Amino acid sequence: MDGGCQNNPNQVPEYVYPKGALLRFHIQSDLVEVYGNCYFDNLNDNPLQGTMERLHFNGKIKSKTDYTEGLRDGLVETYFDNGAINNRYNFKNGKSEGLRETFYRSGKVRTRGNNINGQLDGVFESYYENGKLKRRSNFSNGKRVKISEGYHDNGELNFKYCYKDGEEIDMSYCEK
Repeated sequence: MDGGCQNNPNQVPEYVYPKGALLRFHIQSDLVEVYGNCYFDNLNDNPLQGTMERLHFNGKIKSKTDYTEGLRDGLVETYFDNGAINNRYNFKNGKSEGLRETFYRSGKVRTRGNNINGQLDGVFESYYENGKLKRRSNFSNGKRVKISEGYHDNGELNFKYCYKDGEEIDMSYCEK
């Protein structure tokens, strides 16, 4: 596995449950262990391959995650206990890549942005539940750049800042 998973017993594992299992508050699982961002099947000590689903107590799907050689790879979706989508994002080789969205319980978009190699890159927007723009920021390699604007829920401008390499700077730099 190129840059893939290696079982590291010195790290404290997180735990997830295989498809069909009801998520409960256990401190350990005999089925799957997580070391860093690598997921292992404890039954045969192999990195996970395929789609894993976690369930809410009410039996509705809590999350769906695709794995390739133990790394998140492909679509990841999480859901509220009412079945509505909560988050949707993509992974490539264990890092977030491409469109990422979060949603309100009502199903309306809360945030939308793009990741490249695990970092925010491009325009990132957040919205009020009524659909109006709350904030718009620009990112490059995970750092704020250019203009970042925030709005009141009536659409009026609340603030406007200028950023370079993640640091707020004088607005004249962005107005060139």
